[in-house]
Amino acid sequence: MTQVRIPEFNMEDEEAQLLPTSSTVSAPVQQITTTPRTKRRLQVTENSTNVENINMDRRRQKARERMAAKRAQTTPEEAERQHVLARERSAARRAAFTPKQTERERILACERSAARRAALNTEEIEGQREATREKVAAWRASLTSKEVQLQRTLTAERSMNKRATASPKTAEEQ
Repeated sequence: MTQVRIPEFNMEDEEAQLLPTSSTVSAPVQQITTTPRTKRRLQVTENSTNVENINMDRRRQKARERMAAKRAQTTPEEAERQHVLARERSAARRAAFTPKQTERERILACERSAARRAALNTEEIEGQREATREKVAAWRASLTSKEVQLQRTLTAERSMNKRATASPKTAEEQ
């Protein structure tokens, strides 16, 4: 058996200890041991990574604050204009989708919606249903007879389109 110097870093007195090891221990195994120098390098790397993460978090927080301040300063007309532009950008992005991407987006939207609904308690669900009923009732009350007829026609067309594009299994259920 030979004496091999394997430094073990002792934080209290910073001394390396000699440990007896067998001569059959391979060189790679001996290289795995962490030296004080390696430990310092790892700590410096970790610290710089932590500092970078903290700085990134601060930048994001400042950006959120700036955007909130901007939104607070916008007039209703400007806010509406921004909403219209955002809708147009979104529509243009969706128009460029392939059928496969469209299907994936639809599935993701359904999953997000299901997850959001699953997180609601019964009072919140009932509150949302009530708010939706009130909105729909107010909207219907504001329609003229021509608009009512148009909405009926549009609803019938949507139903026919759904049935035409539905899979055989879905069509059976309807």
